[in-house]
Amino acid sequence: LQIILQGNLEKPDALRQAAASFDYKTLATHSHGLKGMSGDVFPSRLRELAAQTEAEARKEEAEASRHAEQ
Repeated sequence: LQIILQGNLEKPDALRQAAASFDYKTLATHSHGLKGMSGDVFPSRLRELAAQTEAEARKEEAEASRHAEQ
């Protein structure tokens, strides 16, 4: 668990930066990685939110930025 957490320390900041600049491609990429990792390690709500953010970012929907801030 410690290795996973250390390897993903930059993810929240990267998600926020991508969301703030409406960089949907980067937002989708980071959300996809978070979705996969969270499915194995964290509660299902985090996985659901990551999946929703990824899907919205791939469609370049503004809601993706709001979800990335959560």
